[in-house]
Amino acid sequence: MLELPEDIKTILLTEAKYQFYLTRQDEDIKLFKEYESFAIPSDINYQTIESLSNEVKEKLMLNRPLNIGSAGRISGITPAAIIALILYLKKNYAI
Repeated sequence: MLELPEDIKTILLTEAKYQFYLTRQDEDIKLFKEYESFAIPSDINYQTIESLSNEVKEKLMLNRPLNIGSAGRISGITPAAIIALILYLKKNYAI
């Protein structure tokens, strides 16, 4: 059996441990790119999106972004918040 150097073992173990998160992050990136130019309805009530923090809701209401891409460029809007917004729009506005 081939004996691997400790630094290589550490790298392999770390990658194996976090593979789920890396895969999920890749899926989130693909989702964002797919919906980046999708228009956000002007009548959206951000308060009804339970998965968003109050701070994110406030920033979205204040800025009223026109699309997902512009929402993602607002300071303090996290990638997780953008994914939550996309999923909300998919469910409630059939995008």
